[in-house]
Amino acid sequence: MGRVADMSANLLPADPVRGASGADLAYCRGVLPRVSRTFAANIGVLRGPLADQVTVAYLLCRTADAPEDSWPGPPDELAARLPVVLRVLDSFPDDVRHLIVEAVCTMARGMQRYAVRAAERAARAAATPHLDTQAELHEYCFVVAGCVGVMLTRLFARRAPADDETEAERLALAPIVGESLQLTNILLDWPTDIRRGRCYVPAEWLAEYRITPSELIDRSRVGAGAAARRLEALARAALGQVPEYLDHIPVRQWRYRMFVLWPALWALASLRRARSDPEFPFGERRPRLNRDEVRSIARRAMLGGHSRAGVRKLFATLG
Repeated sequence: MGRVADMSANLLPADPVRGASGADLAYCRGVLPRVSRTFAANIGVLRGPLADQVTVAYLLCRTADAPEDSWPGPPDELAARLPVVLRVLDSFPDDVRHLIVEAVCTMARGMQRYAVRAAERAARAAATPHLDTQAELHEYCFVVAGCVGVMLTRLFARRAPADDETEAERLALAPIVGESLQLTNILLDWPTDIRRGRCYVPAEWLAEYRITPSELIDRSRVGAGAAARRLEALARAALGQVPEYLDHIPVRQWRYRMFVLWPALWALASLRRARSDPEFPFGERRPRLNRDEVRSIARRAMLGGHSRAGVRKLFATLG
């Protein structure tokens, strides 16, 4: 667990060395699809410096997530190649590097706090919820995703500056964009997470429904289905605010609009798939869109996602 704190500390070297090579950048670009096909797809729509900045930011965020995902096993390849990613980070302009470091440190410190607490609880009991309250659920979503939404919005603002009011509105909505995807993932990962001893359903919900974490995959427990629907409602409510965020992104900045729009629509379609799956959330698998569905949704967004009305029609259709 200490690897998370070590990584966040190392992001701010005392004696920066701006020695990134073309091979370093090529590694970052090449490893992205191996780390996440989904994010490689929507990051791939970006161009220029913003694309490389977002790529490096995502890889660092993914590295921060690696200790929790791999614990108690060894870190993955990305964590082992962290110096390469850091060299590319250090080649960015100072303000860009600061924005990325701020977000990754927020994530790493927040995850360290929750991961250490989860490990301590697991040592005392086999199945213990990682979060105590719904407020903690929102806080957890901020430290693992909401802060990234803020970082991305600020990076985008360097490319497309806006007036103070518009920028304030973007930043106010940015955390919910990240939270919407995290809440969706928590729900979709329910079947595998519970079986691995990971429970992100707040303890106060479990007490209200009179169930234990292990009973969240027991079809006979009415409370399990109620908790899943409650989490789905939170995810849908958060996704419902993404169009408002996009209202503050100029139509001419269509690449960034698609970067935001695609994963939100994929999340909506995935929630619809989960709702129609009779085995979810009690079965063993996560509901997934196939590759053709992902591409079809992206094409529909490219055709209809360039206006306020078009975005809302897409959300209504897929939601």
